Amino acid sequence: MNSPRTMRINLLYERLKSANGIRIGDLAREFEVSTKTIARDFRELQNLGAYKVGQLLYLDKKRASDDLQSDERIVLGILSKLARDNGTDFYLKAKPLLTKLTQQLDQPIYINAQSESLDSDDLMHFDFIEKLILERVELGFTYHSKSYEVKPFKLASFDGFWYVLCLDSGDSDIFKKFYFKDMENLRALGRGFALSDKVEQRLKRAHSAWFNMNPPFLVRLLIDAQIAKYFKRKGINGAMIYAQADGTAILEMEISHIMEIKPLIYEYIPHIRVIEPQWLNDELKDEIAKFVESM
Repeated sequence: MNSPRTMRINLLYERLKSANGIRIGDLAREFEVSTKTIARDFRELQNLGAYKVGQLLYLDKKRASDDLQSDERIVLGILSKLARDNGTDFYLKAKPLLTKLTQQLDQPIYINAQSESLDSDDLMHFDFIEKLILERVELGFTYHSKSYEVKPFKLASFDGFWYVLCLDSGDSDIFKKFYFKDMENLRALGRGFALSDKVEQRLKRAHSAWFNMNPPFLVRLLIDAQIAKYFKRKGINGAMIYAQADGTAILEMEISHIMEIKPLIYEYIPHIRVIEPQWLNDELKDEIAKFVESM
């Protein structure tokens, strides 16, 4: 049975979810508790998308649009806290599992491959950046001897390596990616920021660390019947796969960089070929011809 506090936190979550900003004092009167109690409960919900602007409390609606019930989110939050309280080594092992349980593109942590391991120092930096993402606070750091100030919005694992996805505050908010383990001298800059829907929507079409914020283009591939079943079972992030009557399949995917799709094509040659765009087909033919000629 849920404790009174857990039930209240669940109700507070649902209240924030249905409101467009509400004052702590109003919530305290509504729940018949002190403002300190509401503030304490609110802190429990920050990892679930709750945030504060001035005197108003909000909930990020995008981060609340998954299939989990509010009490299930609370349970996962409690499990995360228990893991943290059991020491860094235990939390280091538990964190990836808890992350996979709550894997959502609209969460601050996004995984699309087996992640590299993080040691205790990495974990402290990881948690520090995660908090800044949740609180929408700018991050300063040193990267390959150069200083940066950025607006971080995702910790992402692509092909087993962790990256920080962000907008460069010192370079007209250009989208950039930084390899997490090479970031040093991390510090919170104390400046808040907001993200446009464009950034959130573009990330949903990310297939690898090569993706960027450029306008995407459509790629259509023909998959041989010999491996079509594998593609239909596994699926490809952001791709649509259409089964054909002859056993083949057509894969359609929007990408922003050619290297988001090239490795996939080369991995399955000769059982895959490009339908469109034609320029991509021509480029692959040219690369393969040069490779064969060099052998």
